[in-house]
Amino acid sequence: MTDVRLGVVGAGAIVQMAHLPAIAKTKGARLVALCDNDRAKARALADRFEVPDVFTDIEELLESDALDAVIVATPNHLHEPHVLAALAAKVHVLCERPLAVTARGVERILAAAQRADRKVVVANNHRFRTDAQALDRFLRGGELGRLMAFRAGSYHLKRTPESWRTRRAEAGGGVFMEHGIPLLDLALWLADYPEPTRLTAHMDRGRGAQAVEDAMLVHIECGPNLSISLDLNWSYVGEDDRWWFETISTRGSTRLAPLRVVKELNGRPVDVSPTGAAARESAFVQSYRAELAHFLAIVTGDAKYEAPTDQVVLLKLVENVYKSADEGKEIRLWPRGASSRRRRSRFPPRPPGCSSSSRSHRCRRSSRRWCAWCPCRSRRAGWPTPGAGRVTECGSAGGSASSATARRSTGSRSRSRST
Repeated sequence: MTDVRLGVVGAGAIVQMAHLPAIAKTKGARLVALCDNDRAKARALADRFEVPDVFTDIEELLESDALDAVIVATPNHLHEPHVLAALAAKVHVLCERPLAVTARGVERILAAAQRADRKVVVANNHRFRTDAQALDRFLRGGELGRLMAFRAGSYHLKRTPESWRTRRAEAGGGVFMEHGIPLLDLALWLADYPEPTRLTAHMDRGRGAQAVEDAMLVHIECGPNLSISLDLNWSYVGEDDRWWFETISTRGSTRLAPLRVVKELNGRPVDVSPTGAAARESAFVQSYRAELAHFLAIVTGDAKYEAPTDQVVLLKLVENVYKSADEGKEIRLWPRGASSRRRRSRFPPRPPGCSSSSRSHRCRRSSRRWCAWCPCRSRRAGWPTPGAGRVTECGSAGGSASSATARRSTGSRSRSRST
């Protein structure tokens, strides 16, 4: 099998600690170029990892014919333009989170990837942790009953870093963008990206247009039965950094780092944590190696690709978190399709046998949207038909209720599995 030729855009800490060591130890990957505006730093890294070419301009890098994919690990505000440039050059992309600093930016990237017929993967490395994969199997198997809540947080000792992460225009935010988004994505991924209904957030942020938050508390409700709580601080005064991720279910609870599972058996809590050989590398290093292996499998066609549409949901949620914190009030989020359900009087009653849950559908064949009952409805006189220029076919030609029910395009789970 031919190696996938990779270029890395950015030469910061995450590239030095995670991406370059992972590439060096992964079969099927060959690093052919580094790109960073600091040529001296890029040249030093290139010499260390035996990389043949160094660039200071991404456009020059993308003009190279010896490139199959790039890893984008630049400051947050540059993710969108760099990913769009790579897609325009017809190369695949693995981009550090967040994919963009706004939901509209993510949508533009997804549209560009579809036009270019290239694949975009987001570096949500927590999904690839061995303990997170095992936790997913416990939750999906239903052994712990109904999932009720996620409780997660990240405390980092107080430091005075002067970098792009402390400037709002470049980072998009502070501790929540840096440490909250990975925890929020992991919780939503484990729960199959449920629809949030309301949220509240509080942050401590200094004065000034460029100031970012040093601490944030977030509480998100996803319907009546699931909640997510995040506690974040990167100005923590204590002895050590802290990181935790816990789940609470009706018949048990779990936590990560390392994985611990407690299950109710005969009315008593019992530790049923999986046992095995101790990991030879940290969860951080292991997750990036698994993430890279999965990306390579997608590029070579050995793994199924799903566009990261869930990141649109994530960034919309992030935008509302900051809105709640800025305005100091609860934000109520209508589930997708709720705006159509509120206009109930404008539609006829649900026809017999129709299994649709929403009046606003996206056709599974054309992806166009039309507001009327799905084609599994009765065609008898009295029932409306799609208007001129609207989609007239959805699901199977037979129009069965089960096959015609539209699926949510942005809520589908992007199940990235380690290979």
